[in-house]
Amino acid sequence: MSGDQPGLRLRMLQEARRIVSQHRQLDVFQEKVAQALEQGDPARVLELFTHFREALEAHIRMEEVTHFPALHGLHPNWDAQLTELVREHQTFRTSLAETAESLRRGQLESFKRSYQAFLRTLTAHEAAEEWLFGEVAQEHDAP
Repeated sequence: MSGDQPGLRLRMLQEARRIVSQHRQLDVFQEKVAQALEQGDPARVLELFTHFREALEAHIRMEEVTHFPALHGLHPNWDAQLTELVREHQTFRTSLAETAESLRRGQLESFKRSYQAFLRTLTAHEAAEEWLFGEVAQEHDAP
């Protein structure tokens, strides 16, 4: 780790908990969309999917503006991993816009396939983020 920055490490430990909590909150949005899909109500699916997208976008912006720069400050050697996470965020934005468009066109089955594929990618992405934050947490707990 670069330099002794106990204040930043403590703050990142708190943020690590917040990130995991936000990921679980996003899971709740995902489940609501899945339930609406099962009910076959396109208008409700679109409403809930829009809420999910907005929540995800707010979460992503916070990571990009606050969390990732702080992680980079603690671990400049993580530049490649953090850059990749930001690149994935851009891919998510594009993918979600395309997925929403299929829903607006009334293509519920196409939306469902795209959405499920997106969720698999998002799950792996969240795990990578949580691993990085977990590393910071372990450093804080180390004697």
